[in-house]
Amino acid sequence: MNGKTIPSFDEFRECVLAAYAPLVCTMGFVEFPRRRGTDTNRFTVRLGNATTIIEVEGIHWGTGAWTKVFRTSDSEASRQGLPIHQLLQLRQGLTKKQVEKALKRRQKQSDQLAEIKETATAILEHARDVLMGDFSELERIAEQQRLFEQEQLEKALPMEQKGAVVAASEAGHAFKRGDYAKVVELLEPHLPYLSPSQRKRYAIAKMATGAEQK
Repeated sequence: MNGKTIPSFDEFRECVLAAYAPLVCTMGFVEFPRRRGTDTNRFTVRLGNATTIIEVEGIHWGTGAWTKVFRTSDSEASRQGLPIHQLLQLRQGLTKKQVEKALKRRQKQSDQLAEIKETATAILEHARDVLMGDFSELERIAEQQRLFEQEQLEKALPMEQKGAVVAASEAGHAFKRGDYAKVVELLEPHLPYLSPSQRKRYAIAKMATGAEQK
């Protein structure tokens, strides 16, 4: 810590609204309610329009902020968001070393409000297409990440679990699309190897498909 005062929620919210004010004025964004659930961080502000949600969450006990981007159509189960920071890194022409240096600088400064403003400026300047509902580039980056992570997991896992990893990855995309029948089809053969979150996703999809058939 560097002695800076931790912002109150009102100061946090005011900063987010001011940083993204151009979206409210010109692109139809409004403040959305926080996510439902007991595990939701109280220091969270969400702004969205018909296609895109920006969620800013206070982290590290008030010394940092995590900004996420979602499709408005994404389910409440989605928590990670689309890879907006990787997209900004590419479009700003930043190297991995420069990104790591900036991260260390932020950690030393411990200035939550400055981090919110910095990220908002980058999004407004370099991600206008995303704000207007074009997620094609984000989806391409997410798919690259998925394939890389899948490859790393497959190298490390026993043979009997590799099929479950592949199925769970594909099922995650199907779940986001609302294709619950596909989720059930993919996950059902691998139930013994699913994580608790994957089992929960399977249960939701199974329930949804049962309701659709009634």
